[in-house]
Amino acid sequence: MKPKISVIIPAYNEEKYIERPLNSLNSQTFKDFEIIVVADSCTDNTAEVAQNFGAKVIEVNTRDNGKNRNIGARAAKADILLFVDADVRFSNCYHEETYKHGSNGSSTGRPLYAVDSSHLIIKHQYDPVNWFKIPVFPNTFYIKREVFEQIGGFPEGFGNVLEDTEISEKAYKISKPKILKSVAYNSDRRYREVGLMRELMAFVGVGFVYYILRKQLKLDIRPKWHICR
Repeated sequence: MKPKISVIIPAYNEEKYIERPLNSLNSQTFKDFEIIVVADSCTDNTAEVAQNFGAKVIEVNTRDNGKNRNIGARAAKADILLFVDADVRFSNCYHEETYKHGSNGSSTGRPLYAVDSSHLIIKHQYDPVNWFKIPVFPNTFYIKREVFEQIGGFPEGFGNVLEDTEISEKAYKISKPKILKSVAYNSDRRYREVGLMRELMAFVGVGFVYYILRKQLKLDIRPKWHICR
């Protein structure tokens, strides 16, 4: 029998962090799911760690998050696709909520978002997204396969940014996402690696690039030089 949920995790050299989502998956109250890890150009033990957790590993060389997520979706068996970043942990009822709503009319949905950090600004970065129920999918969300295929999956050619913003907008035009009670906790590693101000500036900069250059000026901003065919 095919699983009820297919969990798809794109990963690039994530051996230090990928146990976060994998441990969360092992702790789920809802157990009928498969795990697919798309390991992109990994030079560490990402694939081995994932396999030890029972994941199906697909090794690729694309440097393109959108393409890698689409590869995982094509390999998936379930009708509910759940995309998860490789450094996210989440509530143990996340899958239970996903299946409950995904099998009863909600074509897309996401948990509440937070960041694992003791720094108040970082910790509460996603509070406005939660308060105002903004339909964006920054690190994990579910989508019914039929809707995923209808909107053409993830855009390819953006390298490692913006693909989640693009699919969020397309999915919203078809179905308003269900906001779950589960919480997904993003790692604060980027803040620790580059610093608070640089990461916040990058966060704002990505929004500017997408909404001004792409949406308003209709420019093709895909960083084609990041793609390895």
